[in-house]
Amino acid sequence: AVETYYWMAILLSEVQEPERALPVIDAGLALHAHSSDLISAKMALLLKLARNREVLELGAHAHANGLTNAHILQNTASALSNLGRVDEAIACYEQLLTLDPGFIKGWHSLGAIYSVRMHYEQALECFKKAYALDPDYPFLLGTMLLTGTYLCDWGLIDRYLGTFKADLEAGKETAPPFATLALLDDPALQARSAAAWVTDVVPLTNPATLKPAENG
Repeated sequence: AVETYYWMAILLSEVQEPERALPVIDAGLALHAHSSDLISAKMALLLKLARNREVLELGAHAHANGLTNAHILQNTASALSNLGRVDEAIACYEQLLTLDPGFIKGWHSLGAIYSVRMHYEQALECFKKAYALDPDYPFLLGTMLLTGTYLCDWGLIDRYLGTFKADLEAGKETAPPFATLALLDDPALQARSAAAWVTDVVPLTNPATLKPAENG
């Protein structure tokens, strides 16, 4: 079944083995060539391997066969952004969010692009829409508040700063470390923010086995 190949690949990807996951996805696609779930999963794996042009080729193939969905568009937009094709990425995100206005990752990613371009008003609107859909989306609240500081939106900061502190104290994935540094003068909460970020960005893996060099 499609689900078997899909979840096997996801599990391998989660343990940082995307190269092993790709043959699983390809085996599934050999049997279910028109599965949008398997296509989007393969695109996500290729993104992890920085094979962005292959992501775009797969997305174009899916679109040509009428298989476009929110996840395929998200992966396509990510690849476009990675390749520096920012205007095309924005257009892709806009298409995605017209198709599925409830796609939180799309709002967050589009906000991030606008923020990098220093279009902070558009970025903040995207982050607000994402936050309205899911206040617990990883690292979103801190990103939204930091963007508010660029616009001197102190009302936004006053409204959410208490929630921000409480979420950090609860150990939630609340903010990137530099956002917390800008928003709070509290070393303990800054440390919690950094620890949550590192755990997410660099998950624990089995340490390498080191052998001391033999003398002589």
